[in-house]
Amino acid sequence: MASRLALLLSTALVVLAVSSPGSIVARQNPRPAADIDLPPISWACPMNGVVMPDGTRHTDIFETDKGNCPVCKMALVAVRLD
Repeated sequence: MASRLALLLSTALVVLAVSSPGSIVARQNPRPAADIDLPPISWACPMNGVVMPDGTRHTDIFETDKGNCPVCKMALVAVRLD
């Protein structure tokens, strides 16, 4: 009898877990994704603020176009600055 109750309870938990994520997401963000205003994409060096081998600190590099960092020559990565 206890094993049947455990099976019934675990089945109910699985059904709830599978069916609830859509409703949770809908309550967290009622607006559709297309209505969210995002800041423009900027390009930043992944080494911003890192101490360089010579002891100096890498300057913060932010560009409007894709390319390479003028300081360390690494590829810039896309970021959204808020």
